Amino acid sequence: MNKIKKFIKDNLFLSIALVLLFIIVIIILVSFLRNNDDTNINGSNIKLSGYYYENVEKNSFSQDTYYFEKDGTCFIKHKSLTSSASTLVLDESYTHCTFNVNDNNLIVNIYDSNYYNKLVDTKTYTIDTIDDGIKLNNVEFLNQNYENIVNFQENFIENYSLTCASKVAKQLGVSNYCTTWEKVSDGFYNYSCGITIRTIVDDVGISYDTYNSTSGQFSTKNYCYKIVKNKEKEMNVSNTIITKKVPLKIMTTGNLASNYKIQSVETNVNQVSITGYQYRLDNINVFPVYINIDNLSTAKELKVKVNNPIYAKDVDLDEIVANVIIDELKTKEIVLNSNEINVRNVNNNLRASLAEPIHQIIVKINGTTKTLDELENITAYIDLKEYIKTGIYEVDLKINLDESFYDYTIEPSKIKIKIS
Repeated sequence: MNKIKKFIKDNLFLSIALVLLFIIVIIILVSFLRNNDDTNINGSNIKLSGYYYENVEKNSFSQDTYYFEKDGTCFIKHKSLTSSASTLVLDESYTHCTFNVNDNNLIVNIYDSNYYNKLVDTKTYTIDTIDDGIKLNNVEFLNQNYENIVNFQENFIENYSLTCASKVAKQLGVSNYCTTWEKVSDGFYNYSCGITIRTIVDDVGISYDTYNSTSGQFSTKNYCYKIVKNKEKEMNVSNTIITKKVPLKIMTTGNLASNYKIQSVETNVNQVSITGYQYRLDNINVFPVYINIDNLSTAKELKVKVNNPIYAKDVDLDEIVANVIIDELKTKEIVLNSNEINVRNVNNNLRASLAEPIHQIIVKINGTTKTLDELENITAYIDLKEYIKTGIYEVDLKINLDESFYDYTIEPSKIKIKIS
């Protein structure tokens, strides 16, 4: 001990220098750790990763959730709830994106919802940090799973369960006697109004029944609301990396010279091997490559560079060779019966029928001689994915053709559909 004291006394300057060096190392270490905290701010340097839930009120009708990967990719989960008469509509969809932070701006590049590799929009937000998340244009996005954020859909439905029970109480003339509203368990609620009104939430909708104290039984249940769900496959984030093979799909941009049509497109490869996060690749079933055919009037071989789409970490080819064969435009007319109309994407619990009779459908198809000769199994169809409420609608009538090789006119072009 005396030797240590003597050393410090004899080397006072060195001792002070060592202490100062130790303090500087600690400061640098703390600063480093802070800079590697993905939600911390150091000057204008903001780093993001993980989930950020839009902070919405308990009774909100919609909510966005951002998920930021450390590699600069992201997705936005959109949830919304709307009501119409006796229907509740639950929508859930995803937008794929890339992002970067520049000073206090968050720049988000948004990609098409079909293949996630075509840039369709860019949005810039002013970004600020708060204790438990960030602000985007002054809207709070929290990175904690607060109950009112994650369960806002349940809260919304609970309110409609109460509305259902209140209507029943009014119909039965007991609304003046209602005292307590309580959640019994997930999807079950009791409303005490002299009698017990029970509401039940299931996949079909929100139903109710009433308790008869004389018989000791609940009445037959009836529905106040039917639920329509438009929900994409859930993206369960994980770090699992997979490789999968998917078929190549040629997509065209631009327009051929007048009176010409594509006869065929031959490529040197037919499938592509892609590597990436499993939760992203699970929804990828084709690999589109875009070729420009603007003003072509003769056959042409095109070399197209293949870039990694935002959902993939690697693709096993750098370019493809596409041999585009074209020919002069020809026309063929066919007649379809109205009972040959296929109905696609009818929402759960809804039915579709013709609101007005159709006797025949006349289709004029434009293509090359070869493609027209290959026509078979032509059917008309309507797509009702966007029609989520009951009513009568005028809907586009379409044909099941690949529009890279054909275009057509159809009469009637629209039909009236009753959704019930």
